[in-house]
Amino acid sequence: MKTRQTLPTARDILPTRVYAVRPEMPAAAAALALARQGYSGAPVVDQDARLVGLLSEVDVVRALASAAFHDGPQQTVDSIMSKEVVTIGPDADLFELTTTFAREGVRRLPVVAGPALLGMITRRDLMTALAEVCAERCAAEQDSTLDAIAKLEGIHNPFPHKHRRRGGAD
Repeated sequence: MKTRQTLPTARDILPTRVYAVRPEMPAAAAALALARQGYSGAPVVDQDARLVGLLSEVDVVRALASAAFHDGPQQTVDSIMSKEVVTIGPDADLFELTTTFAREGVRRLPVVAGPALLGMITRRDLMTALAEVCAERCAAEQDSTLDAIAKLEGIHNPFPHKHRRRGGAD
């Protein structure tokens, strides 16, 4: 009987660092900070590290384009961030994470415990975790397949040390 392997959880694949921005931060400053960090978005947290929104590069581009082309006022992160944020708990397994990413069509999922932000999982983090699980399971399956083939060969060739010579007599 095949034993069911446990899947990694959000806590297991959560990156150790998360870059967050504050709601009162100017949009242009947030854009520069994200660009310097190499991120396409960030969670927005209040002074108590509670998640209050999510800032994406789309949000920032819209705000900066509007300000640049229309000489508009400088907007803050609070005024352009998404306030309705899909989140996930730290104990959600890889299956639940994959389902949530697919169902919601998001690029990143904040991981929260209550209102506290623990970190953020991106589609790239998910892809890496899935690839590791697949490699691990495929390797185990491949090993068992090779064992099965070896057993079958033993059944079909009870004398593997004796080989027939081509074109000649035994």
